[in-house]
Amino acid sequence: MKKLFLSALILSVLFSCQKENIGIETENVDIASKVRHCASNEVLQEQLKNDPSLAAKMQKIEDQMNTMSTDARLLADGRIEIPVVVNVLYRTAAENISLAQIQSQIDVLNKDFNATNTD
Repeated sequence: MKKLFLSALILSVLFSCQKENIGIETENVDIASKVRHCASNEVLQEQLKNDPSLAAKMQKIEDQMNTMSTDARLLADGRIEIPVVVNVLYRTAAENISLAQIQSQIDVLNKDFNATNTD
């Protein structure tokens, strides 16, 4: 449970602020308030200061992630094959999508990742 909580904490810190600076379009606002600041790094630093064992826990999670084996396979042509599971959630049969539609989207992703798409 602790690992799950710590993983969630790390992910929330990493993805909490996508944009650091957003300007405000008003004439009478001082420069300090024109910049929106993401405090996730400061919060993390404060947590690390308050709990010295947190850094070791975070490093342990990173080490575990780096040593996990994957199901990906290296193909003869240098490409990597990654097994994919698609879950389709729907309430009525009319909302369901076909296997052809799923395969079509996987084909588009493969073209994108192999840089063989038109754009």
